[in-house]
Amino acid sequence: MASLNTGKAIAQGSHASTMFMHDMQKRAELFKNNTKTLPSVEAFHRWCGIRGFGTVITLDIYDESQLRETIRLAKASDLRADIVVDDTYPLQDGKTMHYFPVITCGYVFSPDGFKPVCLQGFKLYPRDL
Repeated sequence: MASLNTGKAIAQGSHASTMFMHDMQKRAELFKNNTKTLPSVEAFHRWCGIRGFGTVITLDIYDESQLRETIRLAKASDLRADIVVDDTYPLQDGKTMHYFPVITCGYVFSPDGFKPVCLQGFKLYPRDL
C-alpha cells in the first residue's frame, strides 16, 4: 500500500509473522496426539530451528487483488497462507483521524526451499532496491 510508511510496513509485517506463528501453533496442538504429523507442521519445526525462527523474505505486491490472488493460489497449492487486516488503519482527514479495516499484507509459508509458482515474478520489497 502506498500509504504505508516504513514503520507501518514493518509493523504490518510483524503482524503477518505473528499470525503465521499462531496458525502453526494451533495446527500443531490440533494434531499433537495424531500419529501422522502434518507436513506443514513438520516443516514449521524445521524452519524454527535452533534460533526459533527461519528466513523471512518480503516481496512487493502492487494491490489488494494481486495479494488476494497470490494467497488463493498458495492455499490451492496446500501452502499455509493468509491475509492480514489492520482493523484500525489510520486515515487523517484534516484534524480528524479515522480508523477503518484495511488489508495491508499477507504471508505464504514455503517450506524447505520450495519456490511456489504463486510467488514467482515478485520483486523484493521495497520497490526501489
